[in-house]
Amino acid sequence: MKILLVAQRLDSWVEKDLEILQSAGHEVRVVQARGLRDVIAFLRGTLWADLTFSWFGKLHAFFTVFFSKLLGKKSLVVAGGDDVACEPEINYGMFTSWWKKWCPIFVFHYADFILSVSAVNQLETIKNAKADPSKTKLLYHGFNEQEWQPLNDVGKERLVLTVARVNDETLIKKGLALFVQSARYLPNLSFVLVGPWEDDTIEQLKAISSTNITFTGGLYGKDLQLMYNRARVYVQASCHESFGCTVAEAMLCECVPVVSRRAALPEVVGDDGIYVDELTPTALAASIEEAFQKPELGQAARQRVMHLFPLERRRQALLSVLSGFASDSAHRQHQVCVRCVMDTTDPYIYFDENGICNHCKLYDERVKNELTPIKERQNKLEKLLAEVKKKGKNKEYDCIIGVSGGVDSTMVAYLTKKKFGLRPLAIHLDNGWDTELAVNNIEKVLKKLGIDLYTYVLDWEEFKDLQLSFLKSSIINAEIPTDHAITTILFRKAKEMNISYVFGGSNLVTEGLMPHSWVYDHRDWKLIKGIHKKFSNVKLKTYPHYNLLQMLYYIFIKKIKYIPILNLIMYNKKEAINLLQNELGWEYYGGKHHESLYTRFYQSYILPSKFNVDKRKAHLSSLILSGQMEREEGIEELKKATYPPDLLQEDKEYVAKKLGLTEDELEDIMALPIRTFKDYPNNDFVFTKFSFLIKLVKKVATYNY
Repeated sequence: MKILLVAQRLDSWVEKDLEILQSAGHEVRVVQARGLRDVIAFLRGTLWADLTFSWFGKLHAFFTVFFSKLLGKKSLVVAGGDDVACEPEINYGMFTSWWKKWCPIFVFHYADFILSVSAVNQLETIKNAKADPSKTKLLYHGFNEQEWQPLNDVGKERLVLTVARVNDETLIKKGLALFVQSARYLPNLSFVLVGPWEDDTIEQLKAISSTNITFTGGLYGKDLQLMYNRARVYVQASCHESFGCTVAEAMLCECVPVVSRRAALPEVVGDDGIYVDELTPTALAASIEEAFQKPELGQAARQRVMHLFPLERRRQALLSVLSGFASDSAHRQHQVCVRCVMDTTDPYIYFDENGICNHCKLYDERVKNELTPIKERQNKLEKLLAEVKKKGKNKEYDCIIGVSGGVDSTMVAYLTKKKFGLRPLAIHLDNGWDTELAVNNIEKVLKKLGIDLYTYVLDWEEFKDLQLSFLKSSIINAEIPTDHAITTILFRKAKEMNISYVFGGSNLVTEGLMPHSWVYDHRDWKLIKGIHKKFSNVKLKTYPHYNLLQMLYYIFIKKIKYIPILNLIMYNKKEAINLLQNELGWEYYGGKHHESLYTRFYQSYILPSKFNVDKRKAHLSSLILSGQMEREEGIEELKKATYPPDLLQEDKEYVAKKLGLTEDELEDIMALPIRTFKDYPNNDFVFTKFSFLIKLVKKVATYNY
């Protein structure tokens, strides 16, 4: 393969990847990016290459990815530092500035594949740059244990070392000032700062230094190895590190690492080092003293790097990615998260050193950032209810609720009417697939609660045609047409009746975990139109829909709020089921969203059979992470069949007949090649490019609930 490798500097990690590519027989051209004057070189290189390989998602990557897209070539980008970081307190990262972040957003949106050097780095790439998780892979740096090893003829000294380029940025970001200041508190130790002097920052450091610190300038190769071997302790008191290559090198030379708990440093060091929790000179000095009391950590540190970050592992994984840009999931040993029940049937799952998956970390992050703290919920709820009642005064209804007959929506009905004293209008979308039990639940519950019901019945022939189009499209989320229509009806009715609040049953606690590769945004009307146009000649005359401008109108002009009310209470699924059964005579239907026969068939047959996706894993994992289910209980639940054989055959016959298909025709559709939303017209670019606007809309629409 002909590969164009582009980087700003030929750092050691870039040179390693270059050696890997060349040793595998790839023909590689290298362009060291220096600015806009290299644009012609980028273009020529892309014309020549089969693949562009860019280190960091900066301006050089913008041109290589742009030219790759323009010329039909493949592009791979490695996210590795400030390109995806956002640390405003130290003014670090391209996402601290609106005029810089456009570049990595473009790069990581249009790159064909993304490699991240740590789990933290990957989370930043997904969160800040809005990268598609399905094309993002964790691939740690790799280190040659022979290149960095203890030297028999060199003994450890009472020497403390740090290695970094010395410039205005690293002064704070790498903790260089902190390192120099801490030396004053440990006069019996020698401190050494190794690294090239790139501006006058070195003068600032010398001005605050004590007599026991030495500034060597840049050391490389054997000279640097010798310095690692002399040092007993290595310090990296950084405010941000996407990995920490010098830390790993020092650990291989049996230095005891002393690091901050920032970003990826805990991934590198684990339990085999000393942490400084407060980034002050005195705290750092105390941690250094502790490290000298635990010299045995040096050997443990070396073993850790040899085990977790061997160069050969990076070599094999990188070459695997290059061979077709396919995830190597087919060759992975099956692994289940030790905390939840997500496993490697999600090809883009990854695990930390303790066996905990990325979905657990994303769930924790969402709970931290999106849920109102428990002690503040009651006040927030009372304030909300007061507003709803005030705005709904003298109106027939003060809020709208969506009902499906399921647990969550029924709980919303119970709360709004019986507990909160509101006057809700219940709205139900009849798409032709309601089970008899769901219909009975809706009628029984609403009658007991005294809630009026408005049912919108979709034109069956039109909707059937749309559902068939989505089945033929072979994208994973065949429920988009229903979800889109539900949202439309709720907001449309709220506008029509001048009601400001829509209460929904969606909630973070029991629904907060879902792999991105299993779903796609149901708001994308462009995708719905595009798929229907490709597979049908029937016009969508009555199907309820909205575009982005209409949603903005509902939210900003009509000021309609969508409130996920279950996020404001201590919502427990089992307790809710017992309450609804005992007080309202509600009946359970057997599975998440199984109140719809089509959803039951889709989740229990189509997803597992065609896409190898068992959504129960995500649903059960959410309950486990929220503390509502023991992990062992979830594992036992997954041992049960997704579909009882007799019910499967019954549903298959019914679904095929209702869609106007024979069973053989349904199986022919099941056998079509799997596609993604990217194979059809879509608004993903808008959702990504204007993510700030999407966040604003969500914030305004949900009123921060």
